[in-house]
Amino acid sequence: MMAIIEGIKISRVDELRLKLKEQLKEEPGIMSFAYPYVRLWNKLDERGVKTAWSSLSQESQESILYLHIPFCLSKCGYCDYASNYGIEDRHDQHKSYVDAVEEETRLLTPIISDVNFDAVYFGGGTPTIFCEKVLERIVKLVTSNFPISPTAEVSIEVYPWKKMLRDKLRLLRDIGINRVSIGVQDFNDEVIAFTGRKYNGEEASDIAREAKDLFDTVNIDLICGLPKQTNWQRTLETTLDLKPQQVTVQPFSNRHPGIRFNHPKYGLLLPDLDQMMKMYFLAREMLIEAGYNQISRHQFVREGEHRYEQKISKSTARLGIGAHSVSLLPGLTYKNFTSLGEYKDAVERGKLPIEKGFKLNNCEEIRSYLFYSLSADCGRLSLSEEESMEKFGKRIQDVFPEEVQALEEEELIKVSGDSIDLTPRGVYFTSALQRTFYNPEFMRKKELVYRQDAPPPG
Repeated sequence: MMAIIEGIKISRVDELRLKLKEQLKEEPGIMSFAYPYVRLWNKLDERGVKTAWSSLSQESQESILYLHIPFCLSKCGYCDYASNYGIEDRHDQHKSYVDAVEEETRLLTPIISDVNFDAVYFGGGTPTIFCEKVLERIVKLVTSNFPISPTAEVSIEVYPWKKMLRDKLRLLRDIGINRVSIGVQDFNDEVIAFTGRKYNGEEASDIAREAKDLFDTVNIDLICGLPKQTNWQRTLETTLDLKPQQVTVQPFSNRHPGIRFNHPKYGLLLPDLDQMMKMYFLAREMLIEAGYNQISRHQFVREGEHRYEQKISKSTARLGIGAHSVSLLPGLTYKNFTSLGEYKDAVERGKLPIEKGFKLNNCEEIRSYLFYSLSADCGRLSLSEEESMEKFGKRIQDVFPEEVQALEEEELIKVSGDSIDLTPRGVYFTSALQRTFYNPEFMRKKELVYRQDAPPPG
């Protein structure tokens, strides 16, 4: 296959390599959370969603469940997630949201009753912003109304500020949480304050120690590439001294205009791509030397596994509950309303709060499978040709020979007969690998949608 670039005919492989070379000059970028891009999704009839879940129920597959809690104290400088910001004690708004989640739960349980959930994740936002009573209520809404496996991993994100937590860690343990992910980001007080967070490094360390005594698994979440992050090695040393079972290291992505640090005034405070890569690979080296195994770009594990994210990488069926949550079924992806008003209005009218979704045809299912397999948050470090044959009756190399060749020539992957292994460089740039396997027509449509959405000049 040939392409024409600037009037010159080049092979498809060379076209892909040119695109890759451009992408590798930039920071990896924000990972899309679903395939294809949400801007390409359409309105869905909820009857199709109900049928899809009922069909899955009959097969009794193990699935995963995500509940989104869209509230934070304030917007952190590095964040682009959907959340509502304000003071901690917005009790009425929090209670109203949990009321709506209870209504959605009531609508879902008749069609989900036979599905077994092997991993549950309470994310945000900041789940621990809720008072003890509301926090207990929302956790129990999930664990008492859906068939959760007795051995399920039940995770929650924790904001490491003592004033917010008080006795919440013990409460979480008592109501069934067995894994906590502590959003430290950095142990340096100057970095913490500059990002807009409330705690300090010492209390974050104290909370991590307390959590280790209470939960089966503690994960410490770190971000490299933030402003004023001049003592990154010390943060890594502090993390290792705490001996968490798992550590997540995310390179900061500053592409999205909604991120506060995207403003030009922060430009000189941010490391360039080479500096950020050095920070990431220093973390990788220190963690591996300390006995951690790398299981995705972000995740390093000393004990156990992060079952929820590993199941995402295998395209396991996922039920999303709450505003802005995303659900995944064979051949179908959909999301709930991001707007709290629209979300609440839908469930109060007895409707599933589905904003839009996308039905995948047979040709797209293998692309979707590769998208999730290569997700930076949870993707694997190699792609199994045996698994591809089992799922689709085809090897990845046979379906995408030009893509695989281009990635190999750019030294992002190593190819053998039974697997496609990511190189360390390929792991860092997993988003570039994802885009290489993306449907080119979807990429063109996405650019068209962006241009249509752009404000008029002047």
